Amino acid sequence: MVLLFSWIMVFMTGTWGGLTQIDGRMLLFLALSGLATGASWLCYFHALQKGDINKVVPIDKSSIVLSILLALIFFREGITGAKIVSVLLIGIGTMMMITKKDIETDSGEKSSGRRSVDYGGDSSAGDYLKSV
Repeated sequence: MVLLFSWIMVFMTGTWGGLTQIDGRMLLFLALSGLATGASWLCYFHALQKGDINKVVPIDKSSIVLSILLALIFFREGITGAKIVSVLLIGIGTMMMITKKDIETDSGEKSSGRRSVDYGGDSSAGDYLKSV
């Protein structure tokens, strides 16, 4: 999917002329990035199948905070008040989702928020993800 949308963006922006400038090393890193993305998706869907959705999704989304912090440390990106507030709000929201308490439904039953996830039913990709 990433490769497909990448090609769509190349043709939409009219930058296909720059494709000849891609050397072997860059092509290798693009391929490795694609493989890492695919592996990440498979692990994410597997975690959704096995774990509590209310804990899996926030942990996955907390990677935004980690990315910002790593950019500050390793790339010496500037820090502004807006970035600080954004990181704090994302972090607080993530913690609130992870520590979410059981809720009581209208029928008086307790619910932990765990839901089953449907991966597409009839599709071969959905069948594969269900088997993982």
